[in-house]
Amino acid sequence: MSIPATPSAGVSPSSSDQPTLRRELGLPQVFMQSLGTIAPAASLLFAISLIAEYAGIAAPLVLVVGGLIMVMVAVSISDLARRIPSAGGYYAYVTESLGPRWGLGTAWMELIYMVAASLNAGFVSQVIEDQLKSNYGFNIPWQVLFVAIVVTTRLLVWRGVKLTGKALLVLGSIELAVLLIVGLWGFADPGPGGLQVSHAFSTTVPKGGDFALAVVFAIFFYAGWEGAAPVAEETQNARRNIPIAMVGSVVILAVVFIISVWGTEVGWGSSRLGGLVSSSTLPNFVLVHQWWHGAWVILLLVLLNSVVAFALCGTLVATRMLYAMSRVGVMPSWFKSVDPRFGTPHHAIAFELVLSLVVGLGLGQIFGPQEAFFIYGLAATLLYICVYIIGNGAVFVYFRRKARADFNIVRHVAFPLLSAAGLVYVFYKTVSPFPSYPIAGGIWWAIGWAIAGMILAVVVGSRAKGKRLVGADEEAS
Repeated sequence: MSIPATPSAGVSPSSSDQPTLRRELGLPQVFMQSLGTIAPAASLLFAISLIAEYAGIAAPLVLVVGGLIMVMVAVSISDLARRIPSAGGYYAYVTESLGPRWGLGTAWMELIYMVAASLNAGFVSQVIEDQLKSNYGFNIPWQVLFVAIVVTTRLLVWRGVKLTGKALLVLGSIELAVLLIVGLWGFADPGPGGLQVSHAFSTTVPKGGDFALAVVFAIFFYAGWEGAAPVAEETQNARRNIPIAMVGSVVILAVVFIISVWGTEVGWGSSRLGGLVSSSTLPNFVLVHQWWHGAWVILLLVLLNSVVAFALCGTLVATRMLYAMSRVGVMPSWFKSVDPRFGTPHHAIAFELVLSLVVGLGLGQIFGPQEAFFIYGLAATLLYICVYIIGNGAVFVYFRRKARADFNIVRHVAFPLLSAAGLVYVFYKTVSPFPSYPIAGGIWWAIGWAIAGMILAVVVGSRAKGKRLVGADEEAS
């Protein structure tokens, strides 16, 4: 059974002599695009102390709850991905459902991704510098590592989506395998307190903890599953493969995160989790030093692996969105230029490269790479909550007005409402109590970014009205 194209999606690339994006990605590569945008190793290593602080032994259940909320969002949005396979991602979904101004405002908030990989790379570069200095006595400045990561990954993305997809498949597989091994090692070599299966279902949190607040952080363990959407026009059988990647990435990561976090707590010692929370060294590094001795460096390489994969995925997301938005006239036409040799939006990639270097080095020097990353993280969290909630509204409106025959009360009403309620609570808990300086700068960054998006939407958003949102249509069985 074929799925009909949306009215604004029926323009074939053959209508233009200009080079276009190439369909060279299969399901495995698209899966890794979503998984890589989540950056599982970096998320786990940096946030496990935070989850443990608020949830204690209830951390596995917290990850189950957070995963369920994200699955509901992904299931609903995947129905739009099946209907509107576009490089614009959320921009196309919201524009088709709520109108071009809503679409541009939402896309602008999502375009915070343009600096995500940069600030992540700066933070990880600093961690690598510190680990190499303390363990081997030699120093590679984080700025050198940062520039190397940023430039190398952008060159790889420029050289073609097929090459990038192969790299993501390898990098992502290694990352998931090592995270699972670390978790399982903890079960095999438990610390004080041993392995108690009841802990996986416990709601007991430490004194001063907050189960609900821990769920807040858990939800954003999973953020990034929508990273497959902007590569739809480069994916074979996109109407089938993009939705599978979106939902499947959350499910797979839920399993990996639960095993890894639970195993880490068991390996550390479920009766002494206070030490895990207060550890000055990332807890997983402490454990692998104890377990693997000199081979601990494997985890350091996996962390580097994670930031490289995230840089590739984040660049794909940002540049494809710029390309799609320039195609309909709401971004400068310069961004829609495609390299005739590699089939990639080279102008958008060049712009994202320069922006990443400037922002990453600039904020890293001013605040330090770690603080810069957390400032960005707060801003991105607030903006992405808005993106997800608006996307939920777009699902309801689209299937209520434009695809009533396929309207489903669970997927298009219950899931969006339940997940939106969870996200609103996340928003509240993120800003209350108001964070201290300099992290609070992320709130003002988010407000300023959102206001700029609103102004942009009002001024130029209507230019996209009636224009194509998809570069090449396809039939899906």
